[in-house]
Amino acid sequence: MKKVPFYPNKKDDLHCYQATLRMILKYFLPERTFTFADLDDMTGFQKGYWTWPMRGALSLRALGFQVRDIEEFDYHRIATDPERYLIEYYGEQAGKEQIRFSDIPKCKRDAREFVKQIPIEYRIPDYTDIQDLLTQGYLIKCLVNSKILNRKKGYVGHFVVVFRCTDHSIYFHDPGIPPRKSRRVTKRVFEKAWGYPNERAKNIMAFKI
Repeated sequence: MKKVPFYPNKKDDLHCYQATLRMILKYFLPERTFTFADLDDMTGFQKGYWTWPMRGALSLRALGFQVRDIEEFDYHRIATDPERYLIEYYGEQAGKEQIRFSDIPKCKRDAREFVKQIPIEYRIPDYTDIQDLLTQGYLIKCLVNSKILNRKKGYVGHFVVVFRCTDHSIYFHDPGIPPRKSRRVTKRVFEKAWGYPNERAKNIMAFKI
């Protein structure tokens, strides 16, 4: 099993993405230290907003990381017509939550750069993709619905770092809140949270040096 360092979300509950990147960076670059202030800068964090993954992926690529992105989500549409596309893609409930907590003009700018620099496989990933990428030495960041992971109703987009999976269970660091190191859930529960509100929402962003 990979020994991946764990870092919790900050108390503001707006730094799950930064926490996941901090884990990935420390695992592959153990001699270096990245603070939350560093990660705020690397990810383009803005107080009161959720952090989209584009800027962080670009920052890690600049550090020499290999980045693989597998999802059906169309960043070209985010660069041109994000609000309409988010409702189309996620549905009314989840789409409006994404819009409410997003700096839309910034998303458009980052998406334009993202599609130029990051190779994107435009397809719906499946569980075997996670297994294969872990075998190849990647760590995997997934966006999931934390409400489902915590057996609640509703939607909150949340990033986790996957480091192990079997045919029946998946293991990941959940930065919280509440933070849960080496969390294990069944494949069924993870698939439901990962594929919310439908299979098209499944996503993988994988990193390694």
